[in-house]
Amino acid sequence: MRKLPCACCQAPAGDLENPMVAAHVDHAGGKGVGTKVADRHCVPLCAACHKRQHNVGWMAFEKALPMADAVALSSVYWIEWPARVAWERDLSANAEHQRGALA
Repeated sequence: MRKLPCACCQAPAGDLENPMVAAHVDHAGGKGVGTKVADRHCVPLCAACHKRQHNVGWMAFEKALPMADAVALSSVYWIEWPARVAWERDLSANAEHQRGALA
């Protein structure tokens, strides 16, 4: 995420004055008290846009995003992530190992 341009203003990654962050789309579901939603529900935002998103809230902010839907946009980023398949495979293998360790 941090190597991609901002999903809102298209600011390029690598600007130390306005760094890119992976912004979690809270209303995507699965958020609990004191927890974030899953990393699959993120969009890249520059620090300035991320601050604005926090100030106005996702529902108002997402209207400025492509598709005007942060949840749908996060799904596109997730599906298009080149390393996703390998990450999911590793996660699955580690989950099997962890379940065995708990038995």
